[in-house]
Amino acid sequence: MHVRRFLTTLLLTMLILAVAAPVSAAIRFDKLRYDAPGKDTRNNAQLNKEFVVLTNTGDEPRHLGGWRVRDRTGFVYKIPPGFRLKPGRIVRIHTGKGTNDGNDLYWNRGWYVWNNDTDRATLKNPARKVVDRCAYNDGSTRENTTTRHC
Repeated sequence: MHVRRFLTTLLLTMLILAVAAPVSAAIRFDKLRYDAPGKDTRNNAQLNKEFVVLTNTGDEPRHLGGWRVRDRTGFVYKIPPGFRLKPGRIVRIHTGKGTNDGNDLYWNRGWYVWNNDTDRATLKNPARKVVDRCAYNDGSTRENTTTRHC
């Protein structure tokens, strides 16, 4: 009797966990270009060379409206309502200004977000639960080390 109850409880727990698994599990940081190539000129073209890339590794499209990307300092980008990322696709979130589309989103900042030596990107869903993080701490400004693959 106890074994049957245990197995039933175990099976129900596994079923609940499978159903309750976060839909967001397929959304991850792919890379973070934290130091745009060239001089920090602060012009919009240069700002947009600094970006974070999200990828949908799952089999279903994901609605990302209301999700947030945050750096350690506290700068927050909120993904606009209605944004959807198809399976196997990426979206770049650029620091500067531009027109949002299915491949690129824009933070619309006038200054850089990511520190050149060390920082951490945090991705949160609309419930503000941490879904992923990507950090770097290399202190380098060499061209080949300014992108962190997460």
